[in-house]
Amino acid sequence: TLFRSDEDGQFKVLRTQVDVVIPTGDAILNAEDPQVADMARLSEGGVILFSLDANHPVYLEHREKRSNGDKGEDAERGGRGLTVAEREGESWIVWQAGNSTAPLMSLKAIPDDIGETDAQRCQNMMAALAMAQSLNLDMGVVCSVLSSEDA
Repeated sequence: TLFRSDEDGQFKVLRTQVDVVIPTGDAILNAEDPQVADMARLSEGGVILFSLDANHPVYLEHREKRSNGDKGEDAERGGRGLTVAEREGESWIVWQAGNSTAPLMSLKAIPDDIGETDAQRCQNMMAALAMAQSLNLDMGVVCSVLSSEDA
């Protein structure tokens, strides 16, 4: 069957997305899902983790060490990721790489989607922003488009 209800079967299905990451690409993974976060070790490319909780142990461990395949100066100072942080009294999605943190989008700018919780919307937005970062897209343009009601 296409859907496997046992944990091992689900892992095998989900890992196919990481198995095809090329050395110059990135696996985008949710640090808060233990099964998904464990797939970081399978990536032949870089790894970008995201977490709603900046203090989540898996996210912190990734940020503190060189992650598999991360390239450039940031690789020597910590893994790349997205999380939520307070900025001027407002919650923002922030990009973290090495020793730097850059605000990307206010949580207030995330459009409401029917059927998703605030947490799901934020996680989906972090995954989309991580992919845009991986592809070196203009983050100003990406954030503007993603925060529009037509996105």
